[in-house]
Amino acid sequence: MRLLHVTALPALLVALAAGGCGGGDNGPSKEAQQAQAQTTVCTARSDIETQVTTLKGLKPSLASVPQIQASVSAIVADLGKIKDAQPDLRPDARQQVEQATTTFTDKATAVAKAAVSGGLSGDVAGQLKPAIQQLETSYREALKPIAC
Repeated sequence: MRLLHVTALPALLVALAAGGCGGGDNGPSKEAQQAQAQTTVCTARSDIETQVTTLKGLKPSLASVPQIQASVSAIVADLGKIKDAQPDLRPDARQQVEQATTTFTDKATAVAKAAVSGGLSGDVAGQLKPAIQQLETSYREALKPIAC
């Protein structure tokens, strides 16, 4: 039995040493994480553009409310994906993306409030069309410049 312990110890030491020599899986490299984060940001940005284009093409009316809600929900989800990816971005890209998403979110929130107040006043069509145009402008100014 003692012979088994004596021969097992060197084998264990060799296995541990081999595992610590770069052969182990420490997860993706920093560069791979940064590239994946950039891809996530660019995919989400592209989807936001698609949603804004969809909204712009709708005729503002009560009948279009479900599509408006779906597009707004998709934009909110995409902003969440961008926010989640930010810590893994390169520092220069992180700063640009953080500033862009903050700017877009602030403007989109203001647009949404204006649209809701218009809906409460009964002027849905009158408020939605300018709100969607403002959302498109906010996208173009804040998110479109992100390098992808």
